[in-house]
Amino acid sequence: MKWLFAGLAASLLIWAQPAAAQSILRDAETEAMFNDMSRPLILAAGLSPNNVRVVLINDDSINAFTAGGQTIYVNSGLIQAADNANQVQGVIAHELGHVADG
Repeated sequence: MKWLFAGLAASLLIWAQPAAAQSILRDAETEAMFNDMSRPLILAAGLSPNNVRVVLINDDSINAFTAGGQTIYVNSGLIQAADNANQVQGVIAHELGHVADG
């Protein structure tokens, strides 16, 4: 039993690695692009463009998410993987659906 507990504890320590901190990337051109491409989508979702933010996160994974509120986080990996702005706009539209649904 003692060995079983030790093995379980070691497994949990390996599995429960701390999450790497991610930083926000600030770039005026990218922020303007997000504002331009998201504005019609925000309006279509019945939200105010003054209240919704799209933020670029320094993370190579292909992902975007919202964590409550009216902020959408887009990983830099998604931008790199996208073939065109329409693909990014589609992902933002999807995330706006989550924001609009609360």
